[in-house]
Amino acid sequence: CGEAMYEYYNIHANMKNPDVIIRVDVVGPIVIVATLHSGTVEISKRHKLKFVNKVTIKSNVAYAMLQLANVKKGYALLDPFCGSGTVLLEAIEAFGPMKCVGADRSKKVLKGAAENAKAEGVEKHCTFIHS
Repeated sequence: CGEAMYEYYNIHANMKNPDVIIRVDVVGPIVIVATLHSGTVEISKRHKLKFVNKVTIKSNVAYAMLQLANVKKGYALLDPFCGSGTVLLEAIEAFGPMKCVGADRSKKVLKGAAENAKAEGVEKHCTFIHS
């Protein structure tokens, strides 16, 4: 993509420190073009979790789930199997402050989810319940 940008627009691509990352996905007849501006982090690595469970969901998958669920700014969110809390953290990151409730059977996991919320500075928006 960098070479094509140079040839067509005469723009030099800085592959080590880009201003914008352009991603192109081709799935059959569908072409998806997306950008990621510098200063942001790849969405799958956005949260620096203090606690990571064996089955912790990645932020990009959590974001896709929130989009599919049609979550909007100001909604309240319940994650009945919250694990390390990634879906709740991603909801607050993507849509701003909202009431988030996470439930799980494991007290260890709930403690970790609370630690993750605190590390992100969003603990006042999250409640964790042992179910």
